[in-house]
Amino acid sequence: DLCLAIKAVIDDVPSGALVEDVMSRFSSSGSGLSLKEFRQLLTCGRLHPQHTGRYWVAVSLAEAETIRRILHVRRSNHPLQVIANHCTELALHYSPSCAPTAPVAGDGGVVLDASPGWRVSSHATRYEAALAHNCFRFFDCDMHFSLPGLNILVRELRSPLRDRIRFFAAAVGHRRRMERKWQETPLARVFSVADEWQALRQSSQAIFFMEALKARSVTLWEAFTSFDADSNGVLSPAEFYGALRWLGYPDLTADDVADFIESVDTNRDGLIDYKEFM
Repeated sequence: DLCLAIKAVIDDVPSGALVEDVMSRFSSSGSGLSLKEFRQLLTCGRLHPQHTGRYWVAVSLAEAETIRRILHVRRSNHPLQVIANHCTELALHYSPSCAPTAPVAGDGGVVLDASPGWRVSSHATRYEAALAHNCFRFFDCDMHFSLPGLNILVRELRSPLRDRIRFFAAAVGHRRRMERKWQETPLARVFSVADEWQALRQSSQAIFFMEALKARSVTLWEAFTSFDADSNGVLSPAEFYGALRWLGYPDLTADDVADFIESVDTNRDGLIDYKEFM
C-alpha cells in the first residue's frame, strides 16, 4: 500500500531504497505509516527533493551565446572557476527537447554546454530537472505534456485557475499563436485541476482502478466492453458507477464517480470513450 501511495505522489514506481528510507524516517511502528505520518511525508519535500542555491533562468539566444563564450574564455584562463573567487557552476540547457533516455516527466533539457565543475558534481535531482523542463515549456506555450509533467505544473504553479488561464492566454497572444487551442490538448488539465491535492486524489483513483483490474486478471478492453452495458461505445456515469461497485471501491459516492469521470473526460462530454478509458 505504501508503494502505491508513493507512486501516486511521484508518478513513478518507487525504488526499494526510497521505500526503506521513508519507513525508517517516518514510521514509528516500523510496519507502516499512520495518516499523520503520511501527511508529514507529503509536506516535508522528501518525495520532491530540490537543492538550495540552484537556480533555473530563461535566457535569450543572444544571452546564451554570450554565456557560452564566457565559459570557453574562463576554461582557457581559469579552468577551475567560472566566476573569480566563487564556486559557481552553470550549464546551458535547451528546454524544448530532452535526452532520449530522459524520464517521462523530462530531464531539464538537452545540455548544450557546461562548466567543468558542473559536469562533475552539480547535477539536479530528477524532480527539479523535470520541474524546470515543464515550467519552461509551459512558458514557451507548449501544450502537449506527459501526465507526470502536467502534475508537476499543477503542483508548482500554485495560482487560481483563472490566473493560470489569463497568463497562458497572454503568453500565447504575445507569441502570435492564437490559432492553437489549449482546450483540445493535454494542457487543459492544468486549467481544470485546482491544486496538487486534487491531482493526488485523481492519481490515487487511477492507481486503485488499474490495480483492481490487475488483481482480477482483466484487460482494459475486456473491462470496457463489460462495463459498457448498452454497447454504445462509451461509458455513462451510471455504467461507471456500476464498474466501481464491481471493483470494490470503498465508500463509493456520487462525488467519487464525478471525480473519476472529470479526471479522464478530455472532451468534456460527460462520457468516457475507450481512448479516455485507457
